[in-house]
Amino acid sequence: MSRKDPQDQDRKRKVSDLVDENKALKLDIEAKNALLQELLDKQKQLFDQLKDKIECPVCLEVPLSGPAPVCPNGHFVCTNCKSESCPTCRAPMGNNRSLLAVIVIENIEHECKFDACGEVFTVEKLENHHKICMHRTVTCPYNMCMRMMSLTQLLDHLERDCSANNVFTEIEGSSQSFTTIGYIGADEQEYDWSWMPSVFSFGDVKFAIIPVKLENFYFFSIVMFEVKRECSKYGIELIIHEEGSTSHDSEVSYKFCGKPSSIDEPEAEVKYLGLTVSNSGMTEILKKNVGKEFSLSFKISYNG
Repeated sequence: MSRKDPQDQDRKRKVSDLVDENKALKLDIEAKNALLQELLDKQKQLFDQLKDKIECPVCLEVPLSGPAPVCPNGHFVCTNCKSESCPTCRAPMGNNRSLLAVIVIENIEHECKFDACGEVFTVEKLENHHKICMHRTVTCPYNMCMRMMSLTQLLDHLERDCSANNVFTEIEGSSQSFTTIGYIGADEQEYDWSWMPSVFSFGDVKFAIIPVKLENFYFFSIVMFEVKRECSKYGIELIIHEEGSTSHDSEVSYKFCGKPSSIDEPEAEVKYLGLTVSNSGMTEILKKNVGKEFSLSFKISYNG
């Protein structure tokens, strides 16, 4: 009969002890996780109840800051909707304020104000989120439209409602060559003139080229569908030149180097943040072309 190796038996016993220890630790972690989830559920239930109590019965919104007016019976109403009498019990409102309601307002999570977002944040983080939310409200950069909508709807809107050009065209991020677009010059008799926007993709970002003639100047801008901080990571070059020539061999050309504008910037400012060419300057470019055609060449680069 063979004898069992004591060392082998000891090793197996240690392995068995480790297995049992791991099982015990796993059960302990699962129990603590269950307890933590129970506490989180209770906390959420409490916050939901508190949130319900500080929701204004008139506008049905939870204010983001105090003061918090209350009637003598403890009914809350926001400062914008406060009137002579309580909207809940009709008692005179007076000048009573709830310190507890302000504490609740400052500590509960508030839902993003933009439709289709649904994310929640504390008051201190909510404002920063509103600035970068992908569902934030923006204005169509086409100056003949100027409709307001969610940023996530802008691309479809430009293609469907504004007849934007080149919507699905991508430009290479690694390319050093220029992309060229041809235009017909504005009617000399027209005081203002607009061209359809052109929308391109550059990596993961979308941008639009917005040309417009106002009074005695032509303006050419590149607007990126990003916040201003992200736009600062990109560089652009815009060159207006004669049709049928390149940006390098055109007899007359005008160039701009800088940063793209953000979709969040006002349209009135955007036109000054790109290339500006006077009427007399454009006349020099157009005079050789009977059809009054000219070209815009642009290049965009990532410098982040």
